[in-house]
Amino acid sequence: MSNEPQQDLTTHTDGADHFKILIVEDMEDTALTIERMIKKKLLGADVKIESNFDEALAAMSPPNFIEAMVLDLFEGATDSEENKKGQKIWEEIWKKKFVPVIIHTAGDCELEPPVPTDNPFVTCIIKGPNSGAMIVDYLLAVKPHMLALRKVEEEFNIVIRSVLAKTSPVIWNVTKADEHKSSELIVRSARRRLAAAMDMKTGATEQDLYGWEQYIYPPMEVSLLTGDILRVKDSNNEEPSTYRLVLTPSCDMQMNKGKCKAKEILVAKCVDVSRYTGSIMSALKLKKEDLPDVLPRYLSEPHQGGFIPVPEYKSIIPCMAANLRELELIPVADIDMTESTGKKLLRVVSVDSPFREYITWAYLQIIGRPGMPDRDLDTWASDIIAWTTKTASTPEAGKIKAAVATTTADDALSQDKTHENLVAAESTSISQDVKPSNSSSHSSATSTQISDAIQPSASESNATEHPEGMQNKENS
Repeated sequence: MSNEPQQDLTTHTDGADHFKILIVEDMEDTALTIERMIKKKLLGADVKIESNFDEALAAMSPPNFIEAMVLDLFEGATDSEENKKGQKIWEEIWKKKFVPVIIHTAGDCELEPPVPTDNPFVTCIIKGPNSGAMIVDYLLAVKPHMLALRKVEEEFNIVIRSVLAKTSPVIWNVTKADEHKSSELIVRSARRRLAAAMDMKTGATEQDLYGWEQYIYPPMEVSLLTGDILRVKDSNNEEPSTYRLVLTPSCDMQMNKGKCKAKEILVAKCVDVSRYTGSIMSALKLKKEDLPDVLPRYLSEPHQGGFIPVPEYKSIIPCMAANLRELELIPVADIDMTESTGKKLLRVVSVDSPFREYITWAYLQIIGRPGMPDRDLDTWASDIIAWTTKTASTPEAGKIKAAVATTTADDALSQDKTHENLVAAESTSISQDVKPSNSSSHSSATSTQISDAIQPSASESNATEHPEGMQNKENS
């Protein structure tokens, strides 16, 4: 957000929101000036001034409640680190409850942890003639976001009230007044209801989910999960080829006493998203200008031609695709769960359920399809047509014909035909599948062996790029 004061100082009258702001400032005149400017431009703002840095910690702790803070760093002279009392408050904000912070100081803004330069809810403003106006501008910018998050906190409270009012009698009856057991079940029940309530709220909104909403960032689970997205460290985060999509089942990657059950995990390499769209256009014989009309429908499919679309997450993950036919094994020891160690790959995001299961389903469709021998499809087709002709004059055939005539419309026919073409193209995109190996040989396979096993032959490669060619081969 810009540190330049806005010229338009019109009053904002949504005072019923009672935006709660704490000013921590040891200079009374400065604090009163800031308070006056805030109340003038944010009518209804609930502003509290605290000149004692030690007591400010209590002012921001439960049951007190604040939604933004103006924080001076030094109590007294700025040339002494001992006077840097704002450091303790800054640490508490990061450890307990994060709120938007305006660091308002005449000295430097060097703190631990360091002040993030890319976080819109933290800014540093050096004291000066225009600093009061800059503070007001910043609060006006963050206020709508904080009021929106307040609604989420209200939903949390509703869940807690429900547990105490309706669930607790059942728990007490089950535990027979066992104090320890009752407390444990109350907490567990609250967590379960909270998770379910949040999912219901998300699903009940009129707005459909955005693609990036499937991501959990930063990842919460201590163990790796199916669908986790990894990136080669110290690489260009806009380059799809540096990313990997985890396919190993989550249960095989659970941490036990600091160790992962699996020694290596299976991942799909990521590629440019044009490989995904190209697969659709090739299968349907589409022109590029036809793609916008077709693409939304096929984004609901688990994969197309072996490619899973991976939504963009601004500044975190580019728009790309995962290639389910280009796999490799990665040692778990090479994966950094945080950014604290110097390992080869970094775990970037997790994928939430049910999107995680969707990835598994896509992979199973590729790896679980049995290889089929060449068949005389022409003779088979002739037999079917002969039987259709033979039975066309029966009363039952007349009923079927009438039913078909009343259930289709031109639009539906067109869409169904498009979908059938794509399914047919996908069904014939691999002429031979990988034969399953025994568990011992699989566990000892190297990355190169895995890649060799799943890469199609030259003829298959051509079929993947040109599904209609494969279809002609099957029909010949």
